[in-house]
Amino acid sequence: MVENKTVLITGAAKRIGAEIAKFLKSEGMNVIIHYNSSKQEAISLRDAHGIKIAYCDFKNTDSIRDFFQLCERKFGSIDIVIHNASYFQNGNLKNTNINEWENHINVNLTAPFILNQLLLESMQETEKLLIGLIDRRALKPGKQHLAYTVSEAGLVSMFDVISNSGIGMRTGLVVLGPILPPSSGTIQDFKDQISKAPGNRAGTFDEINNAIMNVIKSKQDKQRFNVACKISWS
Repeated sequence: MVENKTVLITGAAKRIGAEIAKFLKSEGMNVIIHYNSSKQEAISLRDAHGIKIAYCDFKNTDSIRDFFQLCERKFGSIDIVIHNASYFQNGNLKNTNINEWENHINVNLTAPFILNQLLLESMQETEKLLIGLIDRRALKPGKQHLAYTVSEAGLVSMFDVISNSGIGMRTGLVVLGPILPPSSGTIQDFKDQISKAPGNRAGTFDEINNAIMNVIKSKQDKQRFNVACKISWS
Protein backbone atom coordinates (compact mmCIF):
# COMPACT_ATOMS: atom_id res chain seq x y z
CA MET A 1 0.00 0.00 0.00
CA VAL A 2 1.31 3.44 -0.93
CA GLU A 3 -1.67 5.56 0.08
CA ASN A 4 -0.98 8.02 2.87
CA LYS A 5 2.75 7.34 2.93
CA THR A 6 4.74 10.56 3.15
CA VAL A 7 7.53 11.10 0.63
CA LEU A 8 10.10 13.89 0.48
CA ILE A 9 11.47 14.54 -3.02
CA THR A 10 14.50 16.80 -3.22
CA GLY A 11 14.94 19.28 -6.05
CA ALA A 12 11.44 18.61 -7.33
CA ALA A 13 9.94 21.97 -8.26
CA LYS A 14 10.41 21.37 -11.98
CA ARG A 15 11.56 18.94 -14.67
CA ILE A 16 11.80 15.27 -13.67
CA GLY A 17 11.25 15.88 -9.97
CA ALA A 18 7.99 17.74 -10.57
CA GLU A 19 6.66 14.91 -12.74
CA ILE A 20 7.49 12.38 -10.03
CA ALA A 21 5.79 14.56 -7.42
CA LYS A 22 2.58 14.86 -9.43
CA PHE A 23 2.54 11.13 -10.14
CA LEU A 24 3.02 10.08 -6.53
CA LYS A 25 0.39 12.59 -5.39
CA SER A 26 -2.05 11.05 -7.88
CA GLU A 27 -1.32 7.66 -6.31
CA GLY A 28 -2.54 8.91 -2.95
CA MET A 29 0.77 9.70 -1.29
CA ASN A 30 1.51 12.72 0.86
CA VAL A 31 4.16 14.54 -1.16
CA ILE A 32 6.66 17.13 0.07
CA ILE A 33 8.97 18.73 -2.46
CA HIS A 34 12.19 20.48 -1.59
CA TYR A 35 13.17 23.49 -3.66
CA ASN A 36 16.02 25.98 -3.73
CA SER A 37 15.90 28.58 -6.50
CA SER A 38 12.60 27.51 -8.11
CA LYS A 39 10.17 29.07 -5.64
CA GLN A 40 7.49 30.06 -8.15
CA GLU A 41 7.43 26.60 -9.73
CA ALA A 42 7.12 25.07 -6.26
CA ILE A 43 4.22 27.37 -5.38
CA SER A 44 2.49 26.43 -8.64
CA LEU A 45 2.75 22.73 -7.76
CA ARG A 46 1.42 23.42 -4.29
CA ASP A 47 -1.55 25.40 -5.54
CA ALA A 48 -2.43 23.10 -8.45
CA HIS A 49 -1.86 19.70 -6.85
CA GLY A 50 -1.90 20.10 -3.09
CA ILE A 51 1.78 19.23 -2.83
CA LYS A 52 3.64 20.46 0.25
CA ILE A 53 6.75 22.58 -0.34
CA ALA A 54 9.84 23.37 1.72
CA TYR A 55 12.91 25.50 0.98
CA CYS A 56 16.56 24.69 1.63
CA ASP A 57 19.85 25.55 -0.04
CA PHE A 58 21.75 22.25 0.12
CA LYS A 59 25.03 24.03 -0.60
CA ASN A 60 24.74 25.19 3.01
CA THR A 61 24.82 21.78 4.66
CA ASP A 62 24.41 23.27 8.16
CA SER A 63 20.79 24.11 7.28
CA ILE A 64 19.70 20.58 6.33
CA ARG A 65 18.87 19.27 9.81
CA ASP A 66 16.56 22.23 10.49
CA PHE A 67 14.98 21.73 7.06
CA PHE A 68 14.22 18.05 7.71
CA GLN A 69 12.91 18.64 11.21
CA LEU A 70 10.67 21.46 9.96
CA CYS A 71 9.23 19.13 7.31
CA GLU A 72 8.39 16.49 9.91
CA ARG A 73 6.86 19.03 12.30
CA LYS A 74 4.67 20.58 9.60
CA PHE A 75 3.83 17.56 7.47
CA GLY A 76 4.29 14.47 9.64
CA SER A 77 6.75 11.59 9.77
CA ILE A 78 8.57 10.99 6.48
CA ASP A 79 8.53 7.41 5.16
CA ILE A 80 10.48 7.81 1.91
CA VAL A 81 13.17 10.17 0.68
CA ILE A 82 13.76 10.42 -3.07
CA HIS A 83 17.12 12.02 -3.81
CA ASN A 84 16.57 13.95 -7.03
CA ALA A 85 18.32 17.28 -6.35
CA SER A 86 21.61 17.71 -8.14
CA TYR A 87 24.21 20.35 -8.83
CA PHE A 88 25.46 19.97 -12.40
CA GLN A 89 28.31 21.90 -13.95
CA ASN A 90 30.89 20.91 -16.53
CA GLY A 91 34.55 20.73 -15.62
CA ASN A 92 37.63 18.55 -15.63
CA LEU A 93 40.65 18.19 -13.35
CA LYS A 94 42.29 21.29 -14.81
CA ASN A 95 39.44 23.78 -14.63
CA THR A 96 37.31 22.67 -11.66
CA ASN A 97 37.93 25.07 -8.78
CA ILE A 98 37.45 24.17 -5.13
CA ASN A 99 34.19 26.13 -4.85
CA GLU A 100 32.60 24.17 -7.70
CA TRP A 101 33.94 20.93 -6.25
CA GLU A 102 32.40 21.68 -2.85
CA ASN A 103 29.06 22.70 -4.38
CA HIS A 104 28.82 19.37 -6.19
CA ILE A 105 29.82 17.35 -3.14
CA ASN A 106 27.54 19.26 -0.77
CA VAL A 107 24.41 19.08 -2.92
CA ASN A 108 24.87 15.67 -4.53
CA LEU A 109 26.51 13.69 -1.74
CA THR A 110 26.64 15.40 1.66
CA ALA A 111 22.99 16.50 1.61
CA PRO A 112 21.77 12.94 0.89
CA PHE A 113 24.09 11.62 3.61
CA ILE A 114 22.62 14.00 6.19
CA LEU A 115 19.03 13.33 5.11
CA ASN A 116 19.63 9.58 5.25
CA GLN A 117 21.00 9.91 8.78
CA LEU A 118 18.02 11.99 9.84
CA LEU A 119 15.59 9.51 8.33
CA LEU A 120 17.33 6.71 10.24
CA GLU A 121 17.10 8.71 13.47
CA SER A 122 13.35 9.09 12.96
CA MET A 123 12.82 5.38 12.25
CA GLN A 124 10.78 3.52 14.84
CA GLU A 125 8.59 0.57 13.86
CA THR A 126 7.82 1.76 10.33
CA GLU A 127 10.28 0.82 7.59
CA LYS A 128 12.01 3.68 5.82
CA LEU A 129 12.96 3.78 2.14
CA LEU A 130 15.67 5.66 0.28
CA ILE A 131 15.46 6.11 -3.49
CA GLY A 132 18.21 7.70 -5.55
CA LEU A 133 17.89 9.03 -9.08
CA ILE A 134 21.36 8.54 -10.49
CA ASP A 135 22.95 9.82 -13.69
CA ARG A 136 24.47 7.01 -15.76
CA ARG A 137 27.75 8.96 -15.63
CA ALA A 138 28.13 7.69 -12.07
CA LEU A 139 28.69 4.20 -13.45
CA LYS A 140 30.00 5.04 -16.92
CA PRO A 141 32.18 8.14 -16.53
CA GLY A 142 33.00 10.30 -19.52
CA LYS A 143 35.77 12.85 -20.04
CA GLN A 144 34.11 15.84 -18.41
CA HIS A 145 31.86 16.66 -15.43
CA LEU A 146 34.52 15.49 -12.97
CA ALA A 147 33.01 16.77 -9.71
CA TYR A 148 29.48 15.84 -10.77
CA THR A 149 30.46 12.30 -11.74
CA VAL A 150 32.43 11.72 -8.54
CA SER A 151 29.57 12.98 -6.36
CA GLU A 152 27.02 10.80 -8.17
CA ALA A 153 29.27 7.75 -7.92
CA GLY A 154 29.64 8.41 -4.20
CA LEU A 155 25.87 8.32 -3.81
CA VAL A 156 25.73 4.90 -5.46
CA SER A 157 28.37 3.61 -3.04
CA MET A 158 26.52 5.13 -0.09
CA PHE A 159 23.35 3.29 -1.05
CA ASP A 160 25.24 0.01 -1.43
CA VAL A 161 26.81 0.35 2.02
CA ILE A 162 23.44 1.20 3.60
CA SER A 163 21.87 -1.87 1.98
CA ASN A 164 24.74 -4.08 3.14
CA SER A 165 24.64 -2.78 6.71
CA GLY A 166 21.33 -4.36 7.73
CA ILE A 167 20.02 -1.30 9.57
CA GLY A 168 16.43 -1.76 8.41
CA MET A 169 16.31 0.83 5.65
CA ARG A 170 15.56 -0.30 2.11
CA THR A 171 17.26 1.37 -0.84
CA GLY A 172 16.47 1.65 -4.52
CA LEU A 173 18.34 3.26 -7.39
CA VAL A 174 16.93 4.43 -10.71
CA VAL A 175 19.76 5.12 -13.15
CA LEU A 176 18.88 7.60 -15.86
CA GLY A 177 20.18 8.01 -19.37
CA PRO A 178 18.98 10.93 -21.53
CA ILE A 179 15.53 12.13 -20.45
CA LEU A 180 15.40 15.91 -21.02
CA PRO A 181 17.89 18.28 -22.62
CA PRO A 182 20.08 19.69 -19.83
CA SER A 183 19.70 23.32 -18.86
CA SER A 184 23.36 23.71 -19.81
CA GLY A 185 24.67 22.14 -22.99
CA THR A 186 23.51 21.94 -26.57
CA ILE A 187 20.71 20.09 -28.32
CA GLN A 188 23.37 18.29 -30.33
CA ASP A 189 24.92 16.98 -27.11
CA PHE A 190 21.52 15.63 -26.11
CA LYS A 191 21.00 14.04 -29.52
CA ASP A 192 24.40 12.37 -29.23
CA GLN A 193 23.36 10.91 -25.88
CA ILE A 194 20.11 9.61 -27.35
CA SER A 195 21.99 7.92 -30.19
CA LYS A 196 23.81 5.80 -27.59
CA ALA A 197 20.71 4.94 -25.56
CA PRO A 198 18.76 1.68 -25.95
CA GLY A 199 16.40 2.02 -28.89
CA ASN A 200 18.03 5.33 -29.81
CA ARG A 201 15.45 7.24 -27.81
CA ALA A 202 15.16 9.31 -24.66
CA GLY A 203 13.59 7.88 -21.55
CA THR A 204 10.08 8.91 -20.52
CA PHE A 205 8.49 10.17 -17.33
CA ASP A 206 6.27 7.08 -17.30
CA GLU A 207 9.32 4.82 -17.26
CA ILE A 208 10.83 6.74 -14.36
CA ASN A 209 7.56 6.76 -12.41
CA ASN A 210 7.01 3.05 -13.00
CA ALA A 211 10.52 2.27 -11.76
CA ILE A 212 9.99 4.36 -8.63
CA MET A 213 6.65 2.72 -7.93
CA ASN A 214 8.21 -0.72 -8.34
CA VAL A 215 10.79 0.19 -5.71
CA ILE A 216 8.13 1.53 -3.34
CA LYS A 217 5.84 -1.49 -3.66
CA SER A 218 8.59 -4.10 -3.53
CA LYS A 219 9.56 -5.74 -0.26
CA GLN A 220 13.04 -6.40 -1.58
CA ASP A 221 16.06 -4.31 -0.74
CA LYS A 222 18.66 -3.00 -3.18
CA GLN A 223 16.30 -2.63 -6.12
CA ARG A 224 18.06 -1.29 -9.22
CA PHE A 225 16.40 -0.03 -12.41
CA ASN A 226 17.73 1.50 -15.62
CA VAL A 227 15.88 4.06 -17.75
CA ALA A 228 17.32 4.87 -21.20
CA CYS A 229 20.70 3.37 -20.38
CA LYS A 230 22.48 0.03 -20.21
CA ILE A 231 23.98 -0.69 -16.81
CA SER A 232 24.91 -4.19 -15.69
CA TRP A 233 24.23 -4.82 -12.00
CA SER A 234 26.29 -7.72 -10.68
